[in-house]
Amino acid sequence: MKPRLFCPDLVIEVTRACDRACAGCYAPNVLTRDGVAAAGVPGLFLSPEALQAALEALPEQPHLVAVRGGEPSLHNGLEGLLKMICERAGQVILETHGRWITGDSPRPSLKTLSHLGVTVKVSFDRMHALSVESLRQIIARLEENKVKYLVAVTEPTEEDFDFVASSIESFVDRAQLIFQKKATHASELVKPRIGVIDSSGKLKLSLTSKSQTFDTRNVTLRRLLI
Repeated sequence: MKPRLFCPDLVIEVTRACDRACAGCYAPNVLTRDGVAAAGVPGLFLSPEALQAALEALPEQPHLVAVRGGEPSLHNGLEGLLKMICERAGQVILETHGRWITGDSPRPSLKTLSHLGVTVKVSFDRMHALSVESLRQIIARLEENKVKYLVAVTEPTEEDFDFVASSIESFVDRAQLIFQKKATHASELVKPRIGVIDSSGKLKLSLTSKSQTFDTRNVTLRRLLI
């Protein structure tokens, strides 16, 4: 079976803040472990007002919207932004490294995500270095709270994707896996049909990237799966 691909109509970059420094990441993230402390950086977090204006100015209503960062869970107002987006989109997918999901008081609230019908897309690959056991715990928490989810695997080839998929097939259905081909150049990044709303509220044609060419060095695939 051919791996499932991911092609959103619209991407919304709600923040440039991130609490991970993943090797090979294309995004020019501002590294922080406290979204509040970084709030003074201009354009770091998408405001409700900027999002509202950008959504109203869209040339058409999107069906599939991907919400990402940086790490979107660092946005203290993410639940409010998701509610705004859900009012205008057929399907909303929250892209995340997922580590916050197993915390004592996850934010955004898993109950809110379930109520809104948001699908959580967890990144599981060499770049994000999430262990199999950590992914298992994240999936268990999402299922417990009736939150829809996908697992995104970013690898250079379908063979690499298949290797990763085989390591988690005991608790993740193949239909819930997304294959994202590893980009080595800005031209290879996802190109949503309508465009990208960046963290300042500007609608543009492509994802925010740190440079034209990315450092694709990563840890060995089999080390990730130990």
